[in-house]
Amino acid sequence: MCDTREANSFGARSAISYGGGLTLQHLFQNKMIAGLDLGYEMLRSRSRITQIALDDMVFRTKGRNISSNHFINAFPHAGYLFPISNKIDFSASGGADIGFGLSSREKMKIPDFGDMPGRSTDKIPGIDFRPRIQIGVTYEKFTFTGSYARGIKNWGSSDLDARLNVIRFGVQYRLIRKTIL
Repeated sequence: MCDTREANSFGARSAISYGGGLTLQHLFQNKMIAGLDLGYEMLRSRSRITQIALDDMVFRTKGRNISSNHFINAFPHAGYLFPISNKIDFSASGGADIGFGLSSREKMKIPDFGDMPGRSTDKIPGIDFRPRIQIGVTYEKFTFTGSYARGIKNWGSSDLDARLNVIRFGVQYRLIRKTIL
C-alpha cells in the first residue's frame, strides 16, 4: 500500500479550533492600552480527498483530511479604549501574534476505505509571526473580542503557499476592576 497522504494536507478549508489564555492589560489615563495575551490554541484545517492511490491503482473517492496544529501564543499589543457609556467600552488594538508550534497531527477519513490511523507530522514545530488586529466590546466585566492574524511564515514547500490565516472570536472575563492610572 502506498502512502495515501495528500501533497496539500494543510487544507484551505476551516475546521473547529479552540484555545484559552490569560490577558494582562494596562489602561493609561489617555485611554491608551498596553497588553500581553498568553495562551494555548489548537488550530485545525481540512481538505477534501477525491482520489486515493493503493499499490499502483488510483481510485476516485470522497473523503477528508484534518490537520491539527498545537501552538503556545504570545500577543504583545497596544491600542486605544473608546468609552461608549458608563458600562460599555469599545477597544481596538494591534500587535504581533507569535505562535510557538508544538506539534501537528493528521487524520484521514475515507468512507470507502475506512478511517486511516492518525499520524504525527513535523510540519508545524517552529515559530510563526503573525501581524494581528483585534477589536473588543466590553460590557461591565465581559469583553467580546474578534481578531484577524495572517502568518508570515510559509509552512508549505516553495510551490505551495501555506500560511496561517486565523480568525478568532472570544469572550474575556475581567478579574480585577478597571482603574485608570
